[in-house]
Amino acid sequence: MFDAIVAFSELESFLQMPFKRYSSGMTVRLGFAIAAQVQPEILLLDEVLAVGDLAFQQKCFRRLAELKGRGTTLVFVSHNLEAIQKLCDRALWLQEGEALRQGTPAEIVRFYREEAMRHTIKQAAADPLVEGSGAIRITRTTLLDANGSPVTTLQTGEPLRIEVGFQASRPIKRPLFRIAIERLDGMLCHATSSRAAGLKASVVEGEGTVTLEYTALNLLPYHYQVTVSILEDNNPIPLASVRHGCFFEFNSDHHEHGAVHLEHRWSLEPAGSP
Repeated sequence: MFDAIVAFSELESFLQMPFKRYSSGMTVRLGFAIAAQVQPEILLLDEVLAVGDLAFQQKCFRRLAELKGRGTTLVFVSHNLEAIQKLCDRALWLQEGEALRQGTPAEIVRFYREEAMRHTIKQAAADPLVEGSGAIRITRTTLLDANGSPVTTLQTGEPLRIEVGFQASRPIKRPLFRIAIERLDGMLCHATSSRAAGLKASVVEGEGTVTLEYTALNLLPYHYQVTVSILEDNNPIPLASVRHGCFFEFNSDHHEHGAVHLEHRWSLEPAGSP
């Protein structure tokens, strides 16, 4: 099996290097390659896909699918929720050594995410990350629905208006306002700036409000946050920024998976039809 192990691990150039000099990633590569070649009846995997580049991770997924198809039992320990749903038939949520829930991967991942989101929002709301030089201050970030009412929960496809209030202690030349929507797992869903959209101002001072409107926001169910930055002229360092200060949630009637709802249509032509 030696040649197959070396080829899978992609460590041909390091065979003469003492094992104690291997990085943690190289060690995991080699360990996985060995385990994957011996055709085990039961394979225990503890965060083995947390290292390595994307191509190697995809190769590992393919190999695990092959082993699973041949009858190998996989016990997969991971914080990678997408991998758990991709690989596993059953899931068990462990916390501090205790089993909290077990069920289908989709069920357990949903419960885990909801609990993690509640914890994150509680911590962040109590201590939002506010940075800046003091030249301009972000005074509020408000989410409004189609009727202009404050909102924290939306349905997929509904409009959303984001209003950002600011207070400048001096004239800000050629201001640039940047707003981003992120999922709470860190995925950037959309980011835009006032200048890129054609909104240009030579100077702002005193109090003001900048507004970003989405006519239809097609995000799928998850918790999200809005981050805001204000920059001056061509300086890449923000004069003011707020993160973890504005959260909202999406619900949906669409039975879909992924990040966004895309308009689509199904069709079926019966066999033998012209």
